[in-house]
Amino acid sequence: MKRNPLLVFSLTLACLLTLYSFSVMALGSPAANSSTDLVPWPAPMPIGGEKVTLEEFKSALSLDDFRIPEYLPSKVGLVEIRLKPKISIADLIFSMSKVKDEATIDDVVSTGGMILIVHISPMNNDEAAINNIIEHNIKDTKYVQRITVNGAIGAGVGEGVHNGVHTHGQIQWWRDGVHYDLIADLPLEELTKIAESM
Repeated sequence: MKRNPLLVFSLTLACLLTLYSFSVMALGSPAANSSTDLVPWPAPMPIGGEKVTLEEFKSALSLDDFRIPEYLPSKVGLVEIRLKPKISIADLIFSMSKVKDEATIDDVVSTGGMILIVHISPMNNDEAAINNIIEHNIKDTKYVQRITVNGAIGAGVGEGVHNGVHTHGQIQWWRDGVHYDLIADLPLEELTKIAESM
């Protein structure tokens, strides 16, 4: 059977992009942090993606049952959703005001807002791999804690100074093939409350 080299290249590239996006989501941006910490902040990571409605986001990622968190910080609401359909990632931006098109995650979080990143991938169903990521980060950073969000496994850290660097609060959890990543300048308890209100 003769293989089409262009098709093989395209499939390989798609797999590598999926793996890279998962590693960035799970381990932090390599450009922002040379270690594998869950918390790569502060980092000027652009939000990017196309602006979509809540219904378009749910439809694109097949998340019919998705609910916006009911418990939110004071004066913060969903202002925008940016979708990256080719890699099945959406950034839900919660803020007190509209955000600029070129805004970074740090811009939103540093002004009292929060970002909820939603990532769909078959790898998100691999509980052993997820546990390895969590355990590695707990061991490697010493400040990341294992958490659960409504019974789903995850890890997180509250906003503060860790290893001499100010970091935003962040929790990540996995449920039914979906990887959620919530970032805000809040204590771990507050982040968990927000996540559990979805």
